Amino acid sequence: MALADPPSSSTTAQVRATYEDNADYPLAGGSVAKAKEFWKALQILILRMGDEVQSGDERVRSEYRRLQDQLKRVESWLGAHDADFLAPKPGSTVKHFHLDETRG
Repeated sequence: MALADPPSSSTTAQVRATYEDNADYPLAGGSVAKAKEFWKALQILILRMGDEVQSGDERVRSEYRRLQDQLKRVESWLGAHDADFLAPKPGSTVKHFHLDETRG
């Protein structure tokens, strides 16, 4: 399953289905296309968890950390298998945001 365009218009159920359908990206030689869909789904799931992480219980925080770990792994995998993945795009600015840094 692929996400809608733009991905932010996908429902959480659609994002979760994309996440699950593409979680096997590294198997059988690996699939860059599946890894990219998995990466996009992870980003959306993490962003949508923002408020829950701030006020949620340990289960929610644990799920957030698990998704963050998976994001790091898929980014590493894509960096090793897709030369264009980490390359800066002309005219782009890279900004990193981490929800844990917003705690007051």
